[in-house]
Amino acid sequence: MVDRADGASWIVLGRADDGVVAARLGADGEELDRTSLRAADLTDWIAAIERAASVRWVWSDSPRWYADLLDAGVRVARCHDLRLCHAILRDSELVSADAPVRAATQWDATPFVEESDSMQALFDLGGDEAVTGPPGGLDECVQEFRRQRAAIDGSADPGRLRLLTAAESAGALIAVELRAAGLPWDAATHEALLTEMLGERPLPFPGHDSGDERGRHRVGPLRREPQPVPDRGHVELQR
Repeated sequence: MVDRADGASWIVLGRADDGVVAARLGADGEELDRTSLRAADLTDWIAAIERAASVRWVWSDSPRWYADLLDAGVRVARCHDLRLCHAILRDSELVSADAPVRAATQWDATPFVEESDSMQALFDLGGDEAVTGPPGGLDECVQEFRRQRAAIDGSADPGRLRLLTAAESAGALIAVELRAAGLPWDAATHEALLTEMLGERPLPFPGHDSGDERGRHRVGPLRREPQPVPDRGHVELQR
């Protein structure tokens, strides 16, 4: 088992029938290798990598992955939340109209919600079909991550979209941490912070529905110069 990053900049996590599979990606997004893990070994493996290297964890949905890590006493410094970032890029006027990320409708998903205290735990991967949220398999996550990187790199303002996706992912970590501490996450406050840093959200990309979930993450030309994301103590922006 690899217990260090070994030059990886990103580590994508995906669920499998018998545990978890992790793909290490270089700075250019190319896959270096894959590691299969038993579900019971995942927290120790992530904790070892967090101590040894600075990587960004790429996962389908922060509530689905991070809550149980916190329960085990493991915190991560940085992540890329595919569900949230998909919503941002899908509706951004800065992204090309024909970008493949817009057509990946399987990621137009609601966040994972734990329905009850007795609900199947994250690392008990028994295939509960009632679980909400976006796709969770490794191949699906790697493909969506590549679509998102291509959408950002080919956009009218890659720097601003990198800032926004990093800020939104950092906010997702904070939200899970606050809930784990027994504190509610105020979505309105989070939105106000993003508006202060990045400006008001304009009208949605033409042709897209403006439902609640999409409306919260619409991004068009940003009117103000971006400011640094408030320091959460262990979050850095995307490189």
